[in-house]
Amino acid sequence: MVSGGKVPLRGDFSLDDCYLLRCLLGALAIRAIMLLFVAANNYRKRKLKDPQMWLFVPAGEKRKPEHPQTYWATYRDCWNGFTGVHIDMWLPFVICFAELWAYPILMRTQQFKVIGAWLAIRTAVSWHGWSRHRTSYYRFLLGTVLTLATSYFFLTRHVHMP
Repeated sequence: MVSGGKVPLRGDFSLDDCYLLRCLLGALAIRAIMLLFVAANNYRKRKLKDPQMWLFVPAGEKRKPEHPQTYWATYRDCWNGFTGVHIDMWLPFVICFAELWAYPILMRTQQFKVIGAWLAIRTAVSWHGWSRHRTSYYRFLLGTVLTLATSYFFLTRHVHMP
């Protein structure tokens, strides 16, 4: 540990002590924002698919647990990530965390080709699905912008040159 709360690394930069914690919190915040849009899309799809489930339920009757009745119930279902209509097993969070950790370091060491190559691979892999579902493409763009903006913020505040 070097004085001033910075951890020295190989190369010509250092990281703040709580850098990984900040990456974790940043990835959680980005997940929370992105799931607002995922939940809205899933809520709309379910409402259009089965309009009866959104009608008033008389006292004593219960809704099926797989059909949340409100937007926020759909959001909680999406946040869970392991059950329900949006099963992502938190893999986007893990990828976002890795990107928030790596991008500022790659930016500081001027490895922009690595970032560009990774973004190209991410884009190319899902291109076919986006030709049918533009909403998911726009969510991808928003997630990419949020991750890059957060990475730049971390770069300017938490990755230091000696």
